[in-house]
Amino acid sequence: MEILQEAFTPEENARHSAKMGKAPIPRLLLGMAWPIILSMAVQAVYNIMDSVFSARIPGQGEAALSALGYTYPIQMLMIAIAVGTGAGMNALISKRLGQRRVQDANIAAGNGFLLLILSSLVFVGIGLLLPRFMMRLFTQDAEIIELGAIYLRICCCFSIGLFMQIGMERMMTAQGKTIYAMVIQMAGALINIALDRVFVLGWWFVPPMGVAGAAISTVVGQILAMLLCLPIVLGKKHEVRMQIRHFRPRAKVIGKIYRVGLPSIVMQGIGVTMLLGLNWVLSAYGSVAAAVFNVYYKCQSLVFMPAFGITHAAMSIFAYNYGAKNPKRILRTFWVALLYATVFTGIGLLVFQLLPEPLLATLFRAEGELLRIGTVAFRTISICFLPAALSIMAGTLFTSLGRATHGMWVSLIRQLVVLLPAAFLLSWIFKSVTAVWWSYPIAEAFALALSIWLFLREKKRIIDVL
Repeated sequence: MEILQEAFTPEENARHSAKMGKAPIPRLLLGMAWPIILSMAVQAVYNIMDSVFSARIPGQGEAALSALGYTYPIQMLMIAIAVGTGAGMNALISKRLGQRRVQDANIAAGNGFLLLILSSLVFVGIGLLLPRFMMRLFTQDAEIIELGAIYLRICCCFSIGLFMQIGMERMMTAQGKTIYAMVIQMAGALINIALDRVFVLGWWFVPPMGVAGAAISTVVGQILAMLLCLPIVLGKKHEVRMQIRHFRPRAKVIGKIYRVGLPSIVMQGIGVTMLLGLNWVLSAYGSVAAAVFNVYYKCQSLVFMPAFGITHAAMSIFAYNYGAKNPKRILRTFWVALLYATVFTGIGLLVFQLLPEPLLATLFRAEGELLRIGTVAFRTISICFLPAALSIMAGTLFTSLGRATHGMWVSLIRQLVVLLPAAFLLSWIFKSVTAVWWSYPIAEAFALALSIWLFLREKKRIIDVL
């Protein structure tokens, strides 16, 4: 926020204040949210395309889906570390620019990139040494182990593109130049989507590469996006640039980066732990259950990305009006944003309830047991969609009011305290994969109750006394 204010002229500041404090909320929310929704939707499609094309590999489709399901938590862990480190770098750069300490902002950027490079090297080691071991934790199927090891090795060994791309996006965002970050993010995703068809199934002079092709298209898209970033971040028109001389590690700077970044890594790490644990529970029902979970988890992102876009936009309005001591506008924004998020998740609920069979059969060539288990999973888990909208919106409000730990506790309780134990107990009691899917509605019910209680408490303690 500081760097944006520095960049505005007095007239622009006045317009910004009028917009955030007085503009009609429904129009303001949609106007701020649509670029975020577009970018996130492209990212969601990008996440799905590996599975869509892998399902079409002749004779290996189902095994490929299972392999991608088992490797997905490691990809999520890479993203968690990259995004968390990038968030810490972003916050420190913004703070230093707001203090007009440009040299220190450059040092923060350099140390941030150093941490991202070192993190990438850790995953190179994992990719070289541990892929088969990690796959054997979930399955003994030799074909799935081999496919998963190939995919994991390529994604880990060439993860530099992912880490550097995210770091560059965050550096641009810290300077208030979010359009660069959005374009770079979308470019990488679109390149990946285009290359998936070519590398997985083959096209013209490129032979079909199967699961290896899916991994190659992923890392090529990330590396090309990184290379697209380079001329931008090295350009002289920016206050902050990536310069080798600022890569020299400084303990205090690294500590400040992780002071912000570590909670973000932990938050996303909760999701990774949940995925690993649920994959382990589902492994008792064979590779088809893992394939179904992989397909569901990626499809649900298409439902929630628009809702997350709304919450990102709402956060800025919450924070502005909290500072302006305007409680009525905070609550009005909350209810309007919740309505929008509910509409998006409600549409997803209808699709998952009414059209799971054509969705699975068309996108993933599902048939037989995969189609049967997948249909039940989609209909059961999607019951969570509407209550999840309120939990997500409440978490955004908590963060804007300086109560970010509330969202962390809700996420921790939902995923690790309730969902995983419920999945284990339901599997143990009923000996059925169908029972495992009900752990999601059970966990969401707990999260909803906790979110409502925290919302009412913070409304009384903070909003009502403004």
